[in-house]
Amino acid sequence: AAAAAAAAPSTAGAAAPAAAAAAPCAAVGGSSDAAAFNSTAPDGGGSGAGSSQRQRTTSFVQLHAVKRFKQQLGPDPLVSGLLKQAPWGNQRPPWEASDMQLAAHQLLVDTGAWPAAVAVHVSGQAILALPSNGQLSLDSLLLLKPDEWLDDELVNYAMWWLQQRDRHMFSTPSQQLLGVWTGVMGASCHFFNSFFMSKLYLDAGTVNYDKVRRWTAASKLRMAGQAKHEQGVLSCSLLVAPCNLGNTHWTLVVADLDRCRILYLDPLGGRRTDVADAMAAWVRAEAFDKRQQWWDTDSWPRVHLRPGKDIPRQADGHSCALYAAVLADCLGAGVPLQHCRMAAADATAVRARMLDNICTGVTRFAG
Repeated sequence: AAAAAAAAPSTAGAAAPAAAAAAPCAAVGGSSDAAAFNSTAPDGGGSGAGSSQRQRTTSFVQLHAVKRFKQQLGPDPLVSGLLKQAPWGNQRPPWEASDMQLAAHQLLVDTGAWPAAVAVHVSGQAILALPSNGQLSLDSLLLLKPDEWLDDELVNYAMWWLQQRDRHMFSTPSQQLLGVWTGVMGASCHFFNSFFMSKLYLDAGTVNYDKVRRWTAASKLRMAGQAKHEQGVLSCSLLVAPCNLGNTHWTLVVADLDRCRILYLDPLGGRRTDVADAMAAWVRAEAFDKRQQWWDTDSWPRVHLRPGKDIPRQADGHSCALYAAVLADCLGAGVPLQHCRMAAADATAVRARMLDNICTGVTRFAG
């Protein structure tokens, strides 16, 4: 009871929490190593603890689209295998870039200026007005140059971009099939920005649900581009949050609601059980506040994914945000993280892709 009172917001007259069985999946063991990840990876398959209660359906039209794409791609087993799991459609994987994207990035490196017809000027300063009700300055954009450490503005734009892709993937079948992204087996996700974990836990070192309680209100979720804003974020499969650790390192913490576990992704191999615990505490408080249910997230495994085995290993000291963005992209597309082949040599391509997303995302996801 004391733990419940500490984790749940103090709401006068709130209904008593439902039994723990009302959570989306049954309680599972508390192992913290990656063995559980290898057996039930977020790959669109497997039988996680709650899969029977939250199965995702695939329509006949979607299956027909998969068959058609396979016929076009031919017998290449790697490409066909990725497509079977969840494709990026006709896009390259996020650690590759086209010649045009690389050329545009090189122009930014050479000139130190905005790409043509992208920036607007406010009080004489070149900025990009973002659809996420924010702004991106030229100073932040220039951090896409090689060997630069990405700031919150760039990481948050990447999360916004992935959220818009998720919205298009799950809004209507026609958008799933006719849009740039097919998302046949992609998991429904919510991508928080970097300030979520900072406000919840990282700034003060203690969990404070009240500071982020309104972040998941239906109106806020609608503005963020969440397709399931009426049902709430707990109806999603994955909740992805980037973590800015003291302005020195970027990681990801993920609540896997289908399999009742918390994933911690650090390409350098760091283990922050406290961050995973904070996410678990937030899930418990969110279920209590928004659904009047008690979810026993203390029993959920904290899975620290291993660089070089479960996720790519970072080989330098400045590309952590790029790895976080690529891993978040894989999670949103439903591609197994073991299939992510990003390496240090791909950093420039990832930066070029991020620049292209910034320059085209406003129009691509209009409306």
